[in-house]
Amino acid sequence: MENNQYLGTEKLGRLLGRFAVPCIFSLIISCLYNIVDQIFVGNGIGYLGNAATGVIFPITVVGWGMSLFFGDGAAAHLSVSLGRNETETIHKGVGNAALCSFLSGLVIIAVSYFGGDGLLRLIGATDANLAMAHDYGFIIYAMMPLAMVQNTLASIIRADGSPRYAMGAMLVGA
Repeated sequence: MENNQYLGTEKLGRLLGRFAVPCIFSLIISCLYNIVDQIFVGNGIGYLGNAATGVIFPITVVGWGMSLFFGDGAAAHLSVSLGRNETETIHKGVGNAALCSFLSGLVIIAVSYFGGDGLLRLIGATDANLAMAHDYGFIIYAMMPLAMVQNTLASIIRADGSPRYAMGAMLVGA
């Protein structure tokens, strides 16, 4: 938090490049994750495997959206609190955002688990891909709370003035 004074003094174009490029790069890498996953699943399992991952994808998008909700809200809170020099408020806001993101991930797990076949069929699962969707979903659901916290914290780290650090943290999974 001490090294972010340049946010109020640097030229807008330079700041935009400094923040936009790592963010865009992170989004491209994230999309490439999905593309490469689909290639490997399609080549290894076939079209039913691709269909199964497609069934689970909307659930992951809900998790991603919720983590962005908490992360971007906390990032705005962080920016305002930095301007006011309210360090204690920043710590509480970041902690609350991470906790809410993690708990939301647990709620998604519970809804997905207890919703079972009905939820998967509502999303588009068929008899042919339901078992594969269950198997793939089990893996995705297990890591959802941690992935949501990571996504939430990435927004907060960017708001703190470290977009490259946020990008690097995302690339560690590559």
